[in-house]
Amino acid sequence: MKVSKLRSGQEVIIRLGKITDAEAFIAFVHRVSGESDHLSFGQQEWTVTPDEQKENIKR
Repeated sequence: MKVSKLRSGQEVIIRLGKITDAEAFIAFVHRVSGESDHLSFGQQEWTVTPDEQKENIKR
């Protein structure tokens, strides 16, 4: 785990993903994919399931 301080003074914690983060991670990717033109996939095109993401996190 690493704690960094932003210029605004806010602290950000960077840590390894946990199995319980899988669904939130998928929701984040779906949101970001709809906001960016710089990805190789569009909104809702990332098709990793929660179970697949859990396995990715385990690895």
